[in-house]
Amino acid sequence: MEQRKLRIEDIVEMQANNEIHLDNLFEFPDSIPPSPYTQGATSTTQCSTKYHSKGTKRKTPMSDAIADEIREVIGAMKNIVDAIASTNRRIRSEEEIVVEVSKLGLEGWQLMEVVDFLLDNDHLVGRFFACPNDIKMDWLLKKMGSI
Repeated sequence: MEQRKLRIEDIVEMQANNEIHLDNLFEFPDSIPPSPYTQGATSTTQCSTKYHSKGTKRKTPMSDAIADEIREVIGAMKNIVDAIASTNRRIRSEEEIVVEVSKLGLEGWQLMEVVDFLLDNDHLVGRFFACPNDIKMDWLLKKMGSI
């Protein structure tokens, strides 16, 4: 007697007619043939490679080499970040420069001339802010006269 293979449509129809209930999908009736992909396989299949030992995998020489290379890249990136952080200058906004220059008592065109000078010579802005307040005006006049 030839056994008829069930199709998905047959199973859906049987379920609709309450002929079968698919409560537990892992316990099929004997009329459904097992899949060729699951024959002989279990959920606790053990790995039998030479790298498997007592439930842990040994590192291969290749994975050690890759890990070493990654550590080198991370170290180089940290060095780059440190170099950038150590040479990073603070960039002052135009508003900060105007406020600091106005503290010297300059107004109008004189104020704008000094602000323009500092903006045109951004390498001097840090020195201007670092300069003691009592000599800022003299320092500015000297720098503006020499450039």
